[in-house]
Amino acid sequence: MLDIPGAVVSLQDAGRTLRVTMQEVGGRGFGGDPDHDLVAVPKFTFDFAPRKLRNFGHWLLDCVPQIVALSAVDPSARFLLPSPLRGFQRATLGLVGVPPDQMVPWEGDPLTIGRLLVFESEGRAGGRPLSALLEMRHRLTERRTAATRPGTRRIYVSRRDAEPGRQWVANEPEIEAMFAARGFDVVVMADCPLDEQIRLFREARVVAGVSGAGLSDIVFCAPDTHVIVLLSDSLMTWYADDRGARSNWVRSGTTRPLSTLGDSPHFYVQLAAVFGQHCHCFLGSDEMPLARLSAFLDGVLQRMGES
Repeated sequence: MLDIPGAVVSLQDAGRTLRVTMQEVGGRGFGGDPDHDLVAVPKFTFDFAPRKLRNFGHWLLDCVPQIVALSAVDPSARFLLPSPLRGFQRATLGLVGVPPDQMVPWEGDPLTIGRLLVFESEGRAGGRPLSALLEMRHRLTERRTAATRPGTRRIYVSRRDAEPGRQWVANEPEIEAMFAARGFDVVVMADCPLDEQIRLFREARVVAGVSGAGLSDIVFCAPDTHVIVLLSDSLMTWYADDRGARSNWVRSGTTRPLSTLGDSPHFYVQLAAVFGQHCHCFLGSDEMPLARLSAFLDGVLQRMGES
């Protein structure tokens, strides 16, 4: 994180590069008095794929922790954020304690700043920083009645709203029917407002679904909640790309420190462990073997003391 007294900041290269000039020339400050302005720029404002920025899971796990880390330096900072700012983004920032007047949608025009905080790196070379993620979870839960123990609901998170190439299984309707027959509520996250998502996951005893951003809402679940993650051949192949860009876990000799959470098929196992939850993984083909999955699911429910 950079802390710069007095600077002009702007976006270049179609918003992909943050330019900082350490002198007060040109541009414009807030309220005409840049010496009294404190402005923070998270990394996702200038270095994040637009499609990921629209994805709630990436927003929650990759972006919001940056805001939390910056606000820990000074909670009065105003944040320069990608424009336009979407409703779920405003709502999530509100939940972690950022009021609307500190959210500044920014097109990248030069601004003169009295003090500039820049989140230069989110640590993704080694994973997602654990401390910022845990602080985000703390802020999300402390502003509501904390869920200290699991609820009673069973939730299956559908991926029917995912892009065709990212649905990962070919027979999800049959999988949904299997879970529904065992008392799971089948939910599509794109259809759920944020408040409804929070309520659902805080009431959950067990959450299941094909690995993907929809499972990121386990951040709202209580400790001891059970999480069932379905992994398919296509998903494993996608993670193990030839360049190793998505998952360092496939590289020989690479170690994964516990202080970080990186992209890999193990991600939700790690995330659940951090939150004190129990994770159960099922690996199958793209056409999920229903008989084996059924036996696996019944076994998990039996170990939970449920039928």
